[in-house]
Amino acid sequence: MAKQLLVALDSNEITDKILSYVAPLAIQIEGLQLQLVTVAVGVPADSQELAALHGVAPDPELHGDVDHLENLRVLERLLADAAAELQAAGVEADRITTRLLPDQGGVAADLLDRARELGCDTLVVGRRHGAGLHHLLLGSTSEQLMEGAVDLTLWVVT
Repeated sequence: MAKQLLVALDSNEITDKILSYVAPLAIQIEGLQLQLVTVAVGVPADSQELAALHGVAPDPELHGDVDHLENLRVLERLLADAAAELQAAGVEADRITTRLLPDQGGVAADLLDRARELGCDTLVVGRRHGAGLHHLLLGSTSEQLMEGAVDLTLWVVT
């Protein structure tokens, strides 16, 4: 069975650092599969926006302030750009898979579930810098991952 590395990406400054870190590893480790993922925070698996993004439903009418469909398109572009960057660095396209994950249990839980589902032994994430009320009350995603990744190796890129 090929080794699987789950690489969690987010639209922040750490993404480029993560990619520059994993690209040489993917080149050096024969057969290493890179699973690039991002979680669409606030978008459940049964959302109309997610169905529209995958072409199985028409674009939904907006009835509020949030245009999840546009955010989903940005996240899809993030994944496509990351895959292209890895390919430009020399990683073969057939060793890269991208997946936009719906928000089903929170970012940390969704990443852990996906890593286990794919049989990944390592999860790579970036850590945002900065504090705030959310971090104070709930902790950071990387901290939640450290608590839950008892059966996985976790690399936190800062």
